[in-house]
Amino acid sequence: NCTSIGADIRTASNVTLKNMNFTGNGTANNSAATTCGDALNGTNGPTTCNSNISLLSVATATLNNVSATGSKQIGIDVNGGSNLTLTNVTSTGNGNEVGEDGVQIVNSTGTLTVSGGLYRDNAANQFEVQNGSGALTVNVDSATFSNTAFPTGGTTPANTTSNSGLFLATHSTATMSPTITSCTVDRIYAQGIRLDMAGSSSMVANIGPSSGAGGANTITNSNQAISVTGSNSGGLTYNIRNNITNINPAVNAGGATNQIGVNRS
Repeated sequence: NCTSIGADIRTASNVTLKNMNFTGNGTANNSAATTCGDALNGTNGPTTCNSNISLLSVATATLNNVSATGSKQIGIDVNGGSNLTLTNVTSTGNGNEVGEDGVQIVNSTGTLTVSGGLYRDNAANQFEVQNGSGALTVNVDSATFSNTAFPTGGTTPANTTSNSGLFLATHSTATMSPTITSCTVDRIYAQGIRLDMAGSSSMVANIGPSSGAGGANTITNSNQAISVTGSNSGGLTYNIRNNITNINPAVNAGGATNQIGVNRS
């Protein structure tokens, strides 16, 4: 119940948080959501965002069985650093404005590993990674990105703030190599899994396993299950394999579009 940040870690290395609960921190706004939640321009961080957990320029960090719930802005906020591992992390019910995510990671390099965990009912994106430079490998396996109820005007989060489930994006000169397997995505207002590229950035992506059987992502009751978009001049190589998509029109109020969309402009 800290007004600003529950755990504020800056310019450190080899950090581990394990078996810890961070609840109701960031009870007041720091900068406006248009600044704190602007992952594209990298204006997040402890000087602009209140959060349950904040990591600024941390090299090699592990969050293991950590819960971050009920922040008024960001659940877990990361700017810079490298080699982040999230194992069985819970980030739920964070934020109340546009741009306020469950997890917001900007300009991380090395390897981001997400194993298991629950990312649910956060105001904007359940989990966002946005890079403008450097190289990042992203491995996401057996995590859940969801809302308890499909967002409408009368739910929390509402359809006025709700965005994607897992959102991975590059711009400028960044390169990213994500592999997303065995995840559950449910009741997402925008895209269940979204990849986006701009500038001269590039991406080599696997949604589902790169080869072989198994590893299916199950995406249900989302307006769009998978979206790959790019205005970038760099490369894009993608595999979308072994995924399961399903919609119950009674759940998402008939708002679904094509379930898998790829658009390069």
